[in-house]
Parts: sequence; C-alpha cells; structure tokens
Amino acid sequence: MNTPSDYIPTTLVEAIRHYADLDVANEFLAKLRWPGGVTCPECGGKEHSYITTRRTWACKACKKRFTVKVGSVMEDSPLGLDKWLVAMWLLADCKNGISSHEVSRHLGISQKSAWFLMHRIRLAMQQGTLEKLGGEIEFRAIPRDQATKEILGYLRLHPHKDSYDIAVALRLDFDLVYELCELLVSQNRLAPSDPSQVCQD
Repeated sequence: MNTPSDYIPTTLVEAIRHYADLDVANEFLAKLRWPGGVTCPECGGKEHSYITTRRTWACKACKKRFTVKVGSVMEDSPLGLDKWLVAMWLLADCKNGISSHEVSRHLGISQKSAWFLMHRIRLAMQQGTLEKLGGEIEFRAIPRDQATKEILGYLRLHPHKDSYDIAVALRLDFDLVYELCELLVSQNRLAPSDPSQVCQD
C-alpha cells in the first residue's frame, strides 16, 4: 500500500509543498537510503526503536541514536530535509543543469548554502549512494591572482558555468572560487545577474 512518502512530485510547487511535511520527508529519505530497512550507521544493527517526536532512531545493539542524516552527505548540515529533498528534485528534474543562483532563489537560502547542497548532491549522484564515502576533490593550492586569471580564462571558453563547475574543472577550493567570483562581480568583471558570465571590456 502506497503512503505519502512514496509519492514523487511532478512540479516544483508540488515538491516544495510535499517535502514541507518533515515526517513525509524523513520517511521518504529513510526508504531511499535504507531500502532493506533502517540500518544503524554506527554498527550496522537492524534492531532499533523510533522516537517520533525527534525523528530519531535508537539502536538496540550499540545504544547510539541517529537521524536519517547521520553518516550521509547531509550530515552536519543545518538545513532541513525539506531543503535537501527539493534541491535533489531540482537537480534530477533539470536535464541541462541548474545554477546555484536558481537553487538559492527556489529554496530561499543563500547562494553559498545552495552551492554546498549542489556539491554534496552531485557527489552522491556520482557515487550512486547517499552514504558519506569521501571522494572529495583534491584542490590545488595556487595564489589568488593566478586563480582569478584561470577563472576568467575558463569562463571565456566555457560561458554560463557556475562557481561549482568552475571549481571542479580547475580543481580549486570551492570557497575560494565563490569568493573570487563575488569579487569579480563587484569589480564589474563578471555579469552581476550571472557571475559565471564574463563581462565584455
């Protein structure tokens, strides 16, 4: 028998409304992460009790408590499941990709938070699992002026790329790229409406 957590929204408005119910969001994500039944991320135990008021499981084997986020790419994120699931829906629905600016507007969060979500979700998609497996990009440590030149050079060849794509392509720290893009926008060297687009001199 289907439950509300089995429903897959077909529009952005539906996704926002559907996952706003945190009980539905929690149940949906638990089924997605543990199709064979909830499993303790600490010891792998299958026996547990569920604390409804906290949306938390208590493992009977190791006595640890955990949420659906623990041990996943969402761990340590202050953003709620409603934001994560809508961001996942957006990335899956947009066949040609979506910028962190758009995700930021749709979710009502900062661009930096949207960028963080996108990086984690894309990493999970590449790995084929929501589990935290590592695989973070090994960044190059280069001077800021060199990084700025590389960013501008990359965007001349690949316009309309967002900060995440730039950081991945150039193997630069995400925070550094974000900061430099913001600086370039303030200097009118990138278009303010789309910081991935180089302004014409």
